[in-house]
Amino acid sequence: MRMTDKTHMLGVWMLFDHGVKDWFCQIAQHGPHTPWVMEYRFRIYLDDKIHGSEDEKRFFSLQFKEDTAKAVMVDVARKLSETLKGAGFGTEDWEILIDSRSPDVIFTRMSTCPHLHAARLETPEDAEAAGYTEIAEEWRRTGVCPLTKPDGD
Repeated sequence: MRMTDKTHMLGVWMLFDHGVKDWFCQIAQHGPHTPWVMEYRFRIYLDDKIHGSEDEKRFFSLQFKEDTAKAVMVDVARKLSETLKGAGFGTEDWEILIDSRSPDVIFTRMSTCPHLHAARLETPEDAEAAGYTEIAEEWRRTGVCPLTKPDGD
């Protein structure tokens, strides 16, 4: 999942099952005049690494219609979280409403959840230190962080 300095983060949701699996969801707009998207992933733990792990992950996204109200988007995430929790996917649930474009605000609010480990990548060295070797290598080779590209996820 990605966030750039142009991202407007509406909120994040997480279901966590200690050491077994988790579900992470974010609703964001990745630039002015771009659609709001709900991006989420399921993760089954295979090792104890936070970043750069061999865990099994499945990513999904949906794009909201242009006129969708923020309250409706939040309700969609809440209902999906409730459904997954009811099906036994997580034992602990988190909702963090953010509604901001400020990376400082976004990272500060996300840090309130002890299970969210967001890596702020400002240099290829940051990417390397966070365990993103391939991203760091491409960044050094091209001079551009691959996560800031419109298609970089």
